[in-house]
Amino acid sequence: MTNPVDPRPDERRKAARIPFEPLRIRLNGSREGILLDLSEAGALLVMATSPPRDNTCRVTIEWRDTPVVVAARIVRSEQRQVRLESATMTRKDYNVALEFLDMTAATTAAIRHIITAS
Repeated sequence: MTNPVDPRPDERRKAARIPFEPLRIRLNGSREGILLDLSEAGALLVMATSPPRDNTCRVTIEWRDTPVVVAARIVRSEQRQVRLESATMTRKDYNVALEFLDMTAATTAAIRHIITAS
C-alpha cells in the first residue's frame, strides 16, 4: 500500500489522493485515459483529448477482474506537453481532474478497496 499524499495547505480536496500504478479508465464507455491518483472524492487522469469542464460522465475504472463504475464531474482539464527522449516532436495530452458524484455505499467501498489494495 502506498502512503497518502499530504494535501497542501491551500488544497480544497475533500480526501487525500493516493498515487499508484496507473490504471486504464473509460469515460462514458469509450474515451480512454490513465488513472494517476485516486481518492474517495475524485481522481486525476491523463487523457489524449480534453473533455469539457463541468460535464458529467460515467467513469469505469478497470481494476483487476471487477470494473468499478462511478458518476463524475469534470472539474478541470489542463493541457501538458510530453516529450519522449527518442522523439523529435512533443505530444500533447491533458491532466483531467474528476469529482465523484452520487456515491453509493457500495461504490465508496469499491473505491476504498482499490486504494487500500494498491
